[in-house]
Amino acid sequence: MEIYLVGGAVRDKLLGIVPKERDYVVVGATVHDMLERGFKPVGKDFPVFLHPKTQEEYALARIERKVGPGYLGFICHAAPDVSLEDDLKRRDLTINAMAEDQQGNLIDPYGGQHDLHAKCLRHISSAFIEDPVRLLRVARFMARYANLGFSVAPETLDLMQRMVNNGEINALTPERVLSEFKKALLQSNPEAFITTLRASAALTILFPELERLFQMPTPWHTSTHLGGQALQTLKQIKHLTTDPCTIFAALMRNVDPDDLRSFAQRYRIPKKYKELALLAIRYCSYCHNIFRSTPEKCLHLLEKLDAIRRPDRFQQWLLISKADFFAQSNNQKTYLQEKYMCNLLKAVCDIRTEHLMQEKCTGLDLKNKIKELRIQAIERLIDSIERD
Repeated sequence: MEIYLVGGAVRDKLLGIVPKERDYVVVGATVHDMLERGFKPVGKDFPVFLHPKTQEEYALARIERKVGPGYLGFICHAAPDVSLEDDLKRRDLTINAMAEDQQGNLIDPYGGQHDLHAKCLRHISSAFIEDPVRLLRVARFMARYANLGFSVAPETLDLMQRMVNNGEINALTPERVLSEFKKALLQSNPEAFITTLRASAALTILFPELERLFQMPTPWHTSTHLGGQALQTLKQIKHLTTDPCTIFAALMRNVDPDDLRSFAQRYRIPKKYKELALLAIRYCSYCHNIFRSTPEKCLHLLEKLDAIRRPDRFQQWLLISKADFFAQSNNQKTYLQEKYMCNLLKAVCDIRTEHLMQEKCTGLDLKNKIKELRIQAIERLIDSIERD
């Protein structure tokens, strides 16, 4: 029995990144051998085990054979005669097909270390085209490593385009697409996920709502498109938050509301994600122009945002407005509207209504008087700003 550290842990060590998890391949062993040593079986489709002490994953070396469409159309063969090189060859990219033995020696049969130095995402063999999930993984790796200067090898991009053209991509389930999409949004450069899918023509199939943005000119400049604006907003929001709901809503900022609903239904997007995205679509431009708004319009905006009852979501929306503004005006480094909106909310939240209760105001009368007090509070705030 020989044990090797494999995959992402080896790759990240060579990149100088502390691995988040460690996976191992066991060569020359059987299921019985693993059980005798106290390993706990967890794999359903192929033999994977948890180490009895570290709980890290150990998989028997295996090979795969394509027998049907999609990423589920494989049968696996795990046996003591499967070599490490055979196991590594079934992986997607050369940089993920390296191993390290127990003495720390690197095993690199497919040139992964060379491609790491060249900052290149390259497939191992033509079998890459058999699994459409690999298309998504390449795009996600670009989202993770674009800041390091990585790019997709032209021949690998050709295979990704073939997956789209031959219909293999249609075997992807919405659940798997959403899983990779969510992971990509949390990487350092999620916009690279979008641009990589677009370069392979997969964006039209998987996310047509986003692809349409690249066909629509921006209202302020006919030589640019809303797709570029969406990517810039996505880049900006990553500087402001790590919250996935806010990041998703920022990406959707320029999508048509009907397209957002279609996207949300197809991928079963959580309700709070969709609601925040709709607020971004409808009201970010109101925030940009808030200094020209009357007290009545300021209050109307706060009411539409439900800011008084949901201040946390209001803060998420403000971050998206800020990212959207910076994406439109690259030279701007401050967003004065952010502080102004917070002051507006504080002003209306600080009003006192005890006297209305004493006057026994109820129903519509109470609602109108509270609205009047809130408008007066906004007027006082505006007056104080103008005096300053």
